[in-house]
Amino acid sequence: MQHKKILLPVLGIALLSSTLFGVTFAQAADTTPTTPSIVQKIAEKFNLKTEDVQKVFDDEHVTRHKAMQEKMQVSLTQAVKDGKITSAQKDAIVKKFQSMEAGFKNHEAFKEMTQEERQKAMQTKKAELESWAKENGLTLETLHEVLGGKGEFGFHGKFGRGMMK
Repeated sequence: MQHKKILLPVLGIALLSSTLFGVTFAQAADTTPTTPSIVQKIAEKFNLKTEDVQKVFDDEHVTRHKAMQEKMQVSLTQAVKDGKITSAQKDAIVKKFQSMEAGFKNHEAFKEMTQEERQKAMQTKKAELESWAKENGLTLETLHEVLGGKGEFGFHGKFGRGMMK
């Protein structure tokens, strides 16, 4: 029973930490395959099944992803109402983010890159996004503004803090 009282706060902190610091990118940057994941560490620390802990992480990821998508829709709908973007631009943004998500799901290539190569790859992604935005009558600043400007939709988490400037 004592383990369960400790487990919930630990899982909450772990989930928050993984969200805030982008565990996915950190794992992609880690070139040491023997480093235990946070899931493995929690399972070992509290004598739990790794699969059970992984399920908690997976379920939370799905929940947060759905919330992010809903928040993005609300932000974009409001931006259309406010005249900041057109309905066609809203549709283009949604489609672009879906394609970006698909691209980031396969981040295995980052594991094999040096820090310099990763930075160059991210700069290339930024340039591609800028080009796409220009083709759609947008700027990265406009995207940043209409999506809340706090990195919720991947700009800071996916492209690094300074990429929007």
